[in-house]
Amino acid sequence: MGLFNRLFGRVGRPAASSPEAVRDLLFEAVQSQDDAALIRLCAEHEALVLEHFPAWLTVPESVRKEPTQLQRYGQGLIGIAQCLAQTRNRPELLQRMMGAAADNLAGTERSFATSSRQVRSMS
Repeated sequence: MGLFNRLFGRVGRPAASSPEAVRDLLFEAVQSQDDAALIRLCAEHEALVLEHFPAWLTVPESVRKEPTQLQRYGQGLIGIAQCLAQTRNRPELLQRMMGAAADNLAGTERSFATSSRQVRSMS
């Protein structure tokens, strides 16, 4: 490794070779609360993150089954979205996440209202 790589924290880390590898590096930076690494990775991979983030919102089946992994995954997505909004002036990922949460809540409220009406009509 060259001096530049050692100075800027790339020792022992190969370049990310896939969107999933980039996502994992970003999640690791969020999990370890390494803000400098997160900011650097978001800047380096901004276009890739913007392209693949919508797909990352679908949580892998293996992650859904493990509460600890699910929490890590959610925190990772939130951390990436917040970082891009705050440091790269790209709020759309955070807005998309908030919109998805609002859509899910609205759907739940609609289901509850429908169920309540059905229960009332049975009495």
